[in-house]
Amino acid sequence: VSYKSIQRRVWLFVQRSLDKEVS
Repeated sequence: VSYKSIQRRVWLFVQRSLDKEVS
């Protein structure tokens, strides 16, 4: 597992969480 793939998944998860809170 590469660090970049993990970072990408984490970033997407964070974006979704922020999007839900903002909505």
